Amino acid sequence: MLVLTRRASSPIPLEVEGIIPEKLAGLSLLDVARLPVYHGNRTEPLGDWFDVSGDAADGVLRFAGDTATVKHVGAGMTSGRVEVEGGVGMHAGAAMRGGSLTVRGDAGDWLGAEMNGGTIAVFGRAGSQVGAAYRGSRRGMTGGEIHVRGSAGDEVGLLMRRGLIAVGGSCGQFAGASMIAGSVFVFGPLGGRAGAGMKRGTVYAGGGVTDLPPSFRETCGYAPTFLPLYVRHIAQAGVIPVGRAAVRVRCWRGDLLHGGTGEVLVGDAGSGEPRSAFVLREYRPADAPALLDVFRAAIRRTAAADYNPEQVRAWSDADTTTWAPRFEGRFVRVAECDGVPVGFAELEANGHIDRVFVSPDHGRRGVGRTLLTELLAEAERRGLARLWSEVSRTARPLFEAVGFRVVAPQVVTCRGVEFVNYRMERTG
Repeated sequence: MLVLTRRASSPIPLEVEGIIPEKLAGLSLLDVARLPVYHGNRTEPLGDWFDVSGDAADGVLRFAGDTATVKHVGAGMTSGRVEVEGGVGMHAGAAMRGGSLTVRGDAGDWLGAEMNGGTIAVFGRAGSQVGAAYRGSRRGMTGGEIHVRGSAGDEVGLLMRRGLIAVGGSCGQFAGASMIAGSVFVFGPLGGRAGAGMKRGTVYAGGGVTDLPPSFRETCGYAPTFLPLYVRHIAQAGVIPVGRAAVRVRCWRGDLLHGGTGEVLVGDAGSGEPRSAFVLREYRPADAPALLDVFRAAIRRTAAADYNPEQVRAWSDADTTTWAPRFEGRFVRVAECDGVPVGFAELEANGHIDRVFVSPDHGRRGVGRTLLTELLAEAERRGLARLWSEVSRTARPLFEAVGFRVVAPQVVTCRGVEFVNYRMERTG
């Protein structure tokens, strides 16, 4: 194994294009250290930035140290193995044709852009344009596999023609846009405009989807025979802890403006009788009355198991004159099923999560968790390092499931009635 250990840091990115196993085999350590890399717009010897040790004869290359701003790691490789102990910058694995790239941290934008073969595994998060086509190009990813344990940004699989992209967390907007073929599996919430312009291919949204393009039509609910095979394959890759995925899906066909033979499959958390899947979308002022109904039903039927009748009456008796104005200026996501709001969640600019409620008729289907995950993704986009909330006994397990911890129990008063809830927070 050849090990390159970053020993010097710089705010200016390093570009290591061409530093790949097949080109290092047979070179002495001194020859490797003399290879050119780009530091900004200057060409400098690799040895100025990395300590070089080991032997490249086995086709294994490892990057160690602070590599978060190092670009083009593994780009263009055709064989061998590249391992990165931390994160990588932009264009990692771009134009790969074979071999494997493993990143133990986060990856920047254009991960696996226009790759043709091989496997990329990222155990952190990925930026935007995973497996995408570069601007002006007609083809994105045409082969190989990309597995990302965490979330990914916008335009995942843009102009993709073949291959598999799997994302364990949430995904940004325009996933699978202009797709020609291939498969994109997202196990968390899927952002808006997924599949826009797609001609063929499959986008799987295991955690619900926000705002599909209007040129998509819901066609059916079914249990695809291929779905368990894909999920098993993704689980066996060892990057994404898939667990139990939905058996049934709701199928949307599109993009009807481009032939309509692509599909977005939205997972249904239920494994028995078919149930309508939900989608996430932005809040609209006209939603306020329906969300008040969700709020009241959630308290009177779900939270009633944890609070006494007097507390339930006081809590659910919301002031209708201030209900709608409270949504203004907040990041609000609404879960919708068959055109009807069935849940909502709110994030304030200071990191406070105010209200998260799900209709009792749609409980235990992943709606609450998907809503919270969407708030976490938005907080990450805004750079909010700390989130906090006052959480009821009923909702405490849900918040704990996504990484919140109890700071302290507290007694609060609502309309003259005392309640016990929990001050919870999530950092990092």
